[in-house]
Amino acid sequence: MSPSGYALLGACALALLSAATGCQSTQATSAEREAEGSQLLKSEKRLKVDKENPDIKVLDTALLSDDSGTAVVVEVENTSDEVQANVPVLIDVQDKKGKTVFSNDTPGLEPALTAIPAIKPGETFDWINNQVLPTGEPDSVKVKVGFGDQDVPQTIPEIDVGEPKLKTDPVTGVEAVGSVTNESPVLQEFLTIFAVARKGDEIVAAGRAVLKRLQPNGEKDGTYHVFFVGDPEGADITATAPPSVLEKEIG
Repeated sequence: MSPSGYALLGACALALLSAATGCQSTQATSAEREAEGSQLLKSEKRLKVDKENPDIKVLDTALLSDDSGTAVVVEVENTSDEVQANVPVLIDVQDKKGKTVFSNDTPGLEPALTAIPAIKPGETFDWINNQVLPTGEPDSVKVKVGFGDQDVPQTIPEIDVGEPKLKTDPVTGVEAVGSVTNESPVLQEFLTIFAVARKGDEIVAAGRAVLKRLQPNGEKDGTYHVFFVGDPEGADITATAPPSVLEKEIG
């Protein structure tokens, strides 16, 4: 449900047939789901990480590609004793010769494609950018994690993400569907759900969904639909949703 550019190739064989029947690719359908958050405020500045954050440890990275697109997964751990929020994550996707074929430093991306919304002390988290549009064949990824917001409440909203269940559609492909509940009194806007599929220690698929609004105090559950880059079939899938709004506005 990202407001930035979503691609790419379709599940329909012919463009004319697609236009006539309404067939869509997995990636296009994912884009439509994420487009619910189309009013997201976008960064107008180029992402830079001049100094790396020693408290956010990068545990693992994964570069995933299939016919529907390319995604990067960065598993991190907050080794500090404080909540960290809006933590910038700069990715440099390179080809076999070490040439950059994609970076998420372009102005205009939604915040969750450039930063970790929030991470608790001691927490591990799988951050995902599933809108990687390489100009060449991706082979590896380098990551820099910077410093986030300074004034962050130490008690942040709890978002309960239900167990993802896989569904298969003959047109749109495999998706993970589940419920999400905002247990806090803070209205959540443009909440991103990050889903990762693992077989053992290997990350085999990843995807995201964005809910435009999620009511507070468990008033109404939301439903997320995650479409994957990679194949989640037979894998263990985890879905998490760090809060997008940490506290109520005053006034």
